[in-house]
Amino acid sequence: MRRKIISLKMIQNFCGEPIFSRGMEYYHQNKFHGPYRYNDCIGGRCRGSMGHSYRVEIIFDSSSFSNIKELYCSCPTEHYYVCKHVTAALISFCRHPDYFKQKKEIEMILMKKSKKWIVDSILDYACMNKNVSEYIIKAATKGKRKTK
Repeated sequence: MRRKIISLKMIQNFCGEPIFSRGMEYYHQNKFHGPYRYNDCIGGRCRGSMGHSYRVEIIFDSSSFSNIKELYCSCPTEHYYVCKHVTAALISFCRHPDYFKQKKEIEMILMKKSKKWIVDSILDYACMNKNVSEYIIKAATKGKRKTK
């Protein structure tokens, strides 16, 4: 059974007109990218007006994709509950829910970790397991041509 998806009217009522209009501009400018879904959560990244890319996550009630429980955006906006980046994500989800591909738990965990943490963890594991080390070296150099 397909769950109910949030409508544009619901988003507009939730966000209010000024933020909804800005989010719609961002949607039309294709600023929201990398959409994903994990259980009751959708997310992705949204390019801001200064060129930064902000991480956006929206958690819905488990019964439907129309009842919002929590919102998160890594943008510096502090005085708004909903920002234009979250709004662009919601509009994108409303219009193209199939673009939001299901992520696995390991992907969700790694997406929230820093590059340094991931590299350090891989190096630690590779030091303990020679097969992992050889696999990483082989995968990283695969397809590269040798130069003289």
